[in-house]
Amino acid sequence: GHSRVPRSVADKLGKVLRSVGKFSEVSGSRLASTVALLVLSELVGILSFYLISVAMHLGLAPVGIGWVRAYVTLITLLPISIMGMGVRDGSLVVMLRTYDVAPTLAVTYSTLLLTRTLVLGLLGGACELWNIMRFRPATSERKR
Repeated sequence: GHSRVPRSVADKLGKVLRSVGKFSEVSGSRLASTVALLVLSELVGILSFYLISVAMHLGLAPVGIGWVRAYVTLITLLPISIMGMGVRDGSLVVMLRTYDVAPTLAVTYSTLLLTRTLVLGLLGGACELWNIMRFRPATSERKR
């Protein structure tokens, strides 16, 4: 038939719906362990944001840090800058003003959060490189 939805949009929507449908195939225990790991990951993230704020003597409560982390995560998802640079800085200046944090400290905090992200990315890249190098000789020996 004749559809009002463009084919490319329908294809993407179909992929999303098929992916969501796959969740019905996941066992309850597997889903529970996945959710538990996601919660643990978020708590570790909040802890790292909190430790940076303690090191800077910002005086932010852990609950406030949870809100700051959620805000920073959402604001850096916007595809208007590279890694949220500038957007994260400005938005943290505005947000942390409610916690009586000076703009210069907010920008410094933002820079440290960016550094944290870069270091974690580099660690992940190093782990991936180690994985590639570890398995590459074994696969090349099998081809001979």
